Amino acid sequence: MNYILLTQQGGILKPFAWALGKIFEVIYSALDMVGIESIGLCIIVFTIIVRLFLLPMSIKQQKFTKLNAVMSPEITAIQNKYKGKKDQQSQMNMNAEIQAVYDKYGVSPAGSCLQIVIQMPILFALYRVIYNVPAYVGQVKNYYMNIINDMTPAQISEYFKIKVDSVSKLSGVDTNNIIDALYGYTRAKVKLPEGIDLATVVEAVGTDKAEAALKNINKINHFFMFDLQLSPGYMYHNGTKIAVIIPILAALSQFVVSQITMSMNKSNTQTKGAEENPMMSSMKTMNYVFPFMSAFMCWQFPSALGIYWVVSSTVMLIQQVGLNLYFNKVSVDDLIAESKAKAEKKREKRGFTANMISNAAAMNATLNDNNNSNNSSNASLTRKQKEEQYEKAMEKHNNSISSDKNSISARANMVREFDNKKK
Repeated sequence: MNYILLTQQGGILKPFAWALGKIFEVIYSALDMVGIESIGLCIIVFTIIVRLFLLPMSIKQQKFTKLNAVMSPEITAIQNKYKGKKDQQSQMNMNAEIQAVYDKYGVSPAGSCLQIVIQMPILFALYRVIYNVPAYVGQVKNYYMNIINDMTPAQISEYFKIKVDSVSKLSGVDTNNIIDALYGYTRAKVKLPEGIDLATVVEAVGTDKAEAALKNINKINHFFMFDLQLSPGYMYHNGTKIAVIIPILAALSQFVVSQITMSMNKSNTQTKGAEENPMMSSMKTMNYVFPFMSAFMCWQFPSALGIYWVVSSTVMLIQQVGLNLYFNKVSVDDLIAESKAKAEKKREKRGFTANMISNAAAMNATLNDNNNSNNSSNASLTRKQKEEQYEKAMEKHNNSISSDKNSISARANMVREFDNKKK
């Protein structure tokens, strides 16, 4: 099925790209109102706004990092306690004890991963917007439309292999495919012939309207000495040697951010057992790999993405320094208390209280102890005898907490008594 906005990102990223595209378009329009038409400046403002939007998630990640430094030795001790024990009961007990540590500090085991998962579609969609600006900014798209509208059917057939009787009969899909090709979008379904570029097409069209559109396109895509549509590698090999600064700055800013993050993790994990955490060694490796990846990608892709990468890393660097200064002054005990309070509120909203959870854990421990102590004799017991043993364990536990009307067991007893009466 074809869509009018074919040049926009599709699939699961489509709503994210659409929302970010609207923000980008608003920024572009606002700058245009004050006489500034610049995609480069728009990218800078856009990147700062998106990074500020993601700041709360960065704060949560930082909190998790600080709390994880306290939890890691305890979790490592539990894992060492059950090291080599592969039976189901031991694994269940280990998981229960580790979960108890997370509950103790009011932290979710997936807390840090969740923040990253939430950010990923936003960042990927952001790349798509910057990579194909005409698909999301109407003013930019109109410049390309001015060129297309002055083309003849023969020119459209020659350059884009699309046959029409007149330009007015071009479908929305074909129009957007032509704009993709003129803009140089690498995933365009229509490609210009080898050696033909936008300037060549406009020269062949030869109208004042098309030449004025080309002039505006060149103006909005030039940022300092860089053409945002071209890759730094292409510009470097065609005489703009200064273009090499984009991948260098991208790699350098990424490396500095990684080192600051790593130094904070080291200062937070100067505790016994921290060096046993394999995550630290893998993070150290990636801190050196990512800057090289950044440099390579910024060298190969349009410099618009390189500008975004440099600005994004710079904003992250400022945020990271600020967060480090703030969290160095915050007591870990205060963070734990705050985290536990928030976790308790969430449990209460779901209908659970700390007392109910502890009672459930106590009941589980009682049943586990009973099962472990009678493990050898249970093999020869009949099903009826096992059921009687289970009932006795339940009765013993219920008697020990009968005073707590809000406990899980008390509520379970009420349901059971109600069912018995119905029978």
